[in-house]
Amino acid sequence: MVRVVHTPAPPLLPLFRSAHQAELLALVLINPDTENSLSDLARRLGVHHATVNREVDRLESAGLLRSRRVGNLRLVQANPESPILPEVRALILKAIGPAHIVAQELNRVSGIQAAWIYGSWAERAAGQPGPPPQDVDVLVIGSPDRNAVHRAARAAEERLGLDVNALVRSPEAWARPEEGFLITVRSGALVPVPLAEKP
Repeated sequence: MVRVVHTPAPPLLPLFRSAHQAELLALVLINPDTENSLSDLARRLGVHHATVNREVDRLESAGLLRSRRVGNLRLVQANPESPILPEVRALILKAIGPAHIVAQELNRVSGIQAAWIYGSWAERAAGQPGPPPQDVDVLVIGSPDRNAVHRAARAAEERLGLDVNALVRSPEAWARPEEGFLITVRSGALVPVPLAEKP
């Protein structure tokens, strides 16, 4: 007996029928040319295989995804023939993509004042041309336990299927950067990680 759990529409992007559907799309559209098995998507989303299968059926019927079978595997990827795929991808990655998944994991760590995604992913999100990002670079500002930050990065990495590289710097260093790395980061594209306010 399979218990079906209905999740509400994601508050950041309520046009999708459920959080599962939006997060599934985010995982697939982060790397649109990569094929994902249903079992891998279910594991990364933390939901039942049947739930993923049902959502893939709906999204394939809508023309956003396509799938093929290799033996017992059903492999899923973005449908490049969809005329609305670029717009949907841009919308969902801004609302539910890496910044929000990284935020969910970093919210478990105390001592963080702010965080930004920088580097190639931030550049693509800002519309700068270039190849698809192979990783997500995150700058964490505050005085958190660095091991806890790296555990959060590994958890985000598992969910995203992309390497997540997290660096920690103090608020003082960020406010008055003298380090060449921070000067470069501040001058480039930055995507804020929407952390929850701590009491």
